[in-house]
Amino acid sequence: MLVVRGGLLIYLIFFAFSCRLDENDTIIKGKVIDSRDSPIENVTVLLKNKDSLEYPEHYIQGAISDKNGKFKLEIKGKLSDFVLYVGKIGYKDLIIKNIKLKLKDHEVVLLEDNSEHIDYIPKN
Repeated sequence: MLVVRGGLLIYLIFFAFSCRLDENDTIIKGKVIDSRDSPIENVTVLLKNKDSLEYPEHYIQGAISDKNGKFKLEIKGKLSDFVLYVGKIGYKDLIIKNIKLKLKDHEVVLLEDNSEHIDYIPKN
């Protein structure tokens, strides 16, 4: 588990574009990096219906970033009224609403969770 202290930011470089595998198929891929441009692995990326945000177990497609910070989602059909959930323990969850496929890069900042981690060792 990654314990984060200070003002570290995680940058999610999100490349969303349409790749014509089929008439309506879509590929969404991107890379998760920190403020020093180091890749962040094990970040959860979920494509969800906008109406299912309150149900963590309901998602359409999911991926976990690899050791290079890269992730890839392959979706059958066109995107409409969907959101992208990005999260990792130690950081605030990020929800990107109204996903629209564009032919340019998107940069989104995932901020550190400000909750403190306190170690407790009981005395005998």
